[in-house]
Amino acid sequence: LFKHILTMEVAYETLPRAVRKERHATVAGYLERAAGDRVRESASLLGHHWRAAGEPGRAVPHLLTAAEVASRAWAKDQAIALYGQAMELIDPDEDAGLLDRVVLDRARVRIERGELNAAVDELGPVLDRAQGHLLGLSLLARARAANWLVDAAGVHEYASRAADVAHEIGDVELEARSLAVLAEAAGMDGDLAQGVDIAARADGAWP
Repeated sequence: LFKHILTMEVAYETLPRAVRKERHATVAGYLERAAGDRVRESASLLGHHWRAAGEPGRAVPHLLTAAEVASRAWAKDQAIALYGQAMELIDPDEDAGLLDRVVLDRARVRIERGELNAAVDELGPVLDRAQGHLLGLSLLARARAANWLVDAAGVHEYASRAADVAHEIGDVELEARSLAVLAEAAGMDGDLAQGVDIAARADGAWP
């Protein structure tokens, strides 16, 4: 038990790296056993300790869970940081799909946080290589960013593409959500009749 954080930090720095990793792994293992069904509540600590233990495969799921929990609690800065830590641990050659999903999740948090240009920059590479459901979700996120940027043409483009992809893969919920954003775009254009028509299509498609 340390009376001052600096004393603890100095003591920690005196430990060899191999010993630190071993002890972080011991703490993480204990936390997992102790948490049981409530492991989600300790996700941030578990992610930290498995990361420091040099166990990326065990750290990443906990970091992603912690990021989701933080985002839902409106701790958007913390969520962005946690997603970033997870991204650093994912090997793009071995799991490019997972990395793109994490990039998308962080971009969506950035949109909610109002970091629109940063979100657009992050989504660009994902849009270039994603396929199927991931592409549809990425296009929808890009459409929402365009909406907040008051880019009506962008909303039309990305929401239309998202609806097309969703229709192709048979994802009716994603198609309905994309049509709803497209209806907003029509409203931005001042075409209320078209907006109402597209919104009715979205409502009819909603599962």
